[in-house]
Amino acid sequence: MSLAATRALARVAPRATRVAAPRRAYTPAPALFGAYDVLDPASALQAYPDPLDVPPSIPRPDYVPPNFFTAPIWEHEAVEVDIEAPGERIKLGSRAEARVRKVAALAAEVLAEVGKLIKPGVTTAQLDAAAHALIVARGAYPSPLGYQHFPKSITTSVNNVIAHGIPDDRPLLPDDIVNVDLTLFHDGYHGDTSATFVLPEVDAKGRELVAATEEALELAIAACVPGRPFSDIGKVIEEFTKKHGLGINNQFSGHGIGKRFHQPPWIVHYRNSEHGRMQPGDCFTIEPALTQGCKSRGTLWEDGWTVSTDVSVPWGAADVQSKARSAQFEHQVLITGDGVDKILVRGIIAKTMATRKDLYLLDGIVGCVDNHGNDRTSKKVAQILETLAAAFKLEKGAVSAGKAKGTVKREGPAATTPPKKRRRVVKASVKTESQDESDEAEFTP
Repeated sequence: MSLAATRALARVAPRATRVAAPRRAYTPAPALFGAYDVLDPASALQAYPDPLDVPPSIPRPDYVPPNFFTAPIWEHEAVEVDIEAPGERIKLGSRAEARVRKVAALAAEVLAEVGKLIKPGVTTAQLDAAAHALIVARGAYPSPLGYQHFPKSITTSVNNVIAHGIPDDRPLLPDDIVNVDLTLFHDGYHGDTSATFVLPEVDAKGRELVAATEEALELAIAACVPGRPFSDIGKVIEEFTKKHGLGINNQFSGHGIGKRFHQPPWIVHYRNSEHGRMQPGDCFTIEPALTQGCKSRGTLWEDGWTVSTDVSVPWGAADVQSKARSAQFEHQVLITGDGVDKILVRGIIAKTMATRKDLYLLDGIVGCVDNHGNDRTSKKVAQILETLAAAFKLEKGAVSAGKAKGTVKREGPAATTPPKKRRRVVKASVKTESQDESDEAEFTP
């Protein structure tokens, strides 16, 4: 979370038992970027709602104030944590690896379930309540809840909102795109994922943005190998986005993750000179937020969290107040001895295929085949996909998202996140009773 966002918290009114977002008139977007409703910073929540309950038996991350569920926001106990301290690598083959894989799989599973609920008329507050129930039912804690006072269990970013939208009572419209970002804390580790979902009447420009963002993430993941500079991730994304006339928001980054929600390395999504090379055991997120137009920065709302597009510059045009749309996808990856493993894949492939026969969720979360038909999955996962595809009588090309510059071949969900920002983030080193030296013990799944 940014320093500006922290300061904005002081302007947020005291928490109320229930605060509905004000009614909004439909605000048409500029024709340059398509047809959709523009969310206005004036619609920001004026007071934080009470948090949903979490059973006391479920361990909380250390950054959650001890009195978060019982005291108003201005009485929350301070939690000081140094997020710049180097994070621990995951010892491959250990119980730590098994635990981080488990929580990542749980996160992907919850995202898939929430995706089934997205349709016109559903509010983002309802999506949050559903996600909360799904997370708690799995014995996990929703990592965003209580993170620097954040009042909800997920973030939902609609249309021109880039990241960290607070779920509210605005019903989703047929021409919306909405990003759902969620993180679970389970058995001492965090699992983080995000996807952008496409509602039925989204126009071609919106679908192209979503498909291109998904492809940019896959290209970035393909660049992850031991010994390669972290900076290559941003280079790959920027080269791709320039070819498609899209912008990359530079206010948010990916991050290391494991026992702590956010920690080094910081994953910059545009060309950069960050130091460091990927090593086996590095676990981090890649989560580019792409925007319509070649450049786009965000404006922080008065709620202290929501960031929406401000000024966007279309290629070859003068500056315009665009309120352009933004899309985001996120994977949590683990560097192995010979490459990278998208640990969100495991445990949800069969369920996703069975519930979404168009494979959109599968493609969005797993990214098995990129838009050029290149296989980016492990041999084992590819075999599973082949078997499942045969069962559904699907052609090999059905798992492809379609060309970013052409027609998107299928409808469905397409990816922000629990609050995370490179600089000012309250993060804690988490320890639970079940987590000690045994994390390093050998473990065979």
